[in-house]
Amino acid sequence: MNFEQWRHVVDAAVRRSALDPSPERPIPQHAFVKTGKAKAREAAEAAGSDETDRTVSAVDFYNGIGGNHFALDAACARLGLRARVLQSVEINDVANATYRANFPGTQVRQTSIQNVKPADLETLNADLWMASPPCQPFTRQGLQKGHEDRRTISFFHLLRCLRDMHPALRPRMVFVENVRNFEGSPTRDSLVATLTEFGYSVEEFLLNPLQFRIPNSRLRYYLVAKLPGSGPSATAQRSHPPSAASIRVSGSPCGVLGTVKPLATSPRPEMLAHRSGLHAATPALSEFLTTAAQPQPEHAIPRAVLASSVMAVVDFVFPHSRGSTCFTKGYTQYLEGTGSMLCYGGVTDKADVKKLVDAAAGGGEAADGAADRLEALRVRYFSPDEVRQLLCFPEGFRFHGAATTRQQYRLLGNSVSVGVVTEILAHLLARPL
Repeated sequence: MNFEQWRHVVDAAVRRSALDPSPERPIPQHAFVKTGKAKAREAAEAAGSDETDRTVSAVDFYNGIGGNHFALDAACARLGLRARVLQSVEINDVANATYRANFPGTQVRQTSIQNVKPADLETLNADLWMASPPCQPFTRQGLQKGHEDRRTISFFHLLRCLRDMHPALRPRMVFVENVRNFEGSPTRDSLVATLTEFGYSVEEFLLNPLQFRIPNSRLRYYLVAKLPGSGPSATAQRSHPPSAASIRVSGSPCGVLGTVKPLATSPRPEMLAHRSGLHAATPALSEFLTTAAQPQPEHAIPRAVLASSVMAVVDFVFPHSRGSTCFTKGYTQYLEGTGSMLCYGGVTDKADVKKLVDAAAGGGEAADGAADRLEALRVRYFSPDEVRQLLCFPEGFRFHGAATTRQQYRLLGNSVSVGVVTEILAHLLARPL
């Protein structure tokens, strides 16, 4: 079956009613297999405990290095709930190695999403699906083919699985994260139409960590959906109302956050705009720096690069700065639009650094002097650990020992802002939509 034929099959499937076959369709036998969730329920019932009422079970699709898993753990801890990720699904073996290193108790299924069957998901019977599907079809730096990009096939497959599952075994909650521009795509339209048809209440957001006092710009699309009457126990909701709480995840210095506000979703959501202003309480980058001011060889910028015209596209920041640009998987491999560079030394203003960059690239006698002054600024890349902190991954996070520095940058660039996702999931778990 080619790509176009596959799309027609999926589109036809998601147009059919969620109640076809009828709600009297028997629950399939495989759903009664004693998964970890079922065993936990039995044990809790035997002990007379309501522990399972306070456990949120999840499947982590496109799991990467576990950003959504960390966020779910943090959100549940805030609400007095217990998170249990039953299974993660990811095809990238390098990402999975790091995921396993951080979550040894989670079953990691290394395969394409297209190999996941509705019966597999019915057996898991998870409360929550979390998905961060490939962003390349929608990113401004890609070809922006959207739903015509083959990398969207796996996501349409998930929508088809949702349709083919028994209604009683569908997830009660759904979380989706992607880049800006996803909100204007036919893929987003199919997602929202499918969820709405199946009875979910849907909310959408465009949110930036800068709005949550995290000094890093990473504007992303988020969707949360919930079936009526689902979610954690009413006791948990009453005991732990949503608040502007700190997200200091195991030592991450991300400061105090604002609350997540619901937005309209029909027919097009009025998306929350990127606020250019920073909150006065946003911490300086110095709180996130773990590498000495003197650049390590792997983080230093070669003089030849400093003196080249390509430096004109770089965003320069300082330890006292309260913002930085989005770190992408191309950081350190490309200069434009991949993340900020850090400056130490006498100059503390971006305009002055730009003047030196222009002079160094201009040639002539002044160029050498300008290049010398740039070297004196000790311009360097952020280290992977510093990027990890700006994305609010906890202190206990670690890469698999075999991951190279370049792979670490790529994995972080493909990940999520754990701080923002924590707020979104806490909002989803604590409030009826």
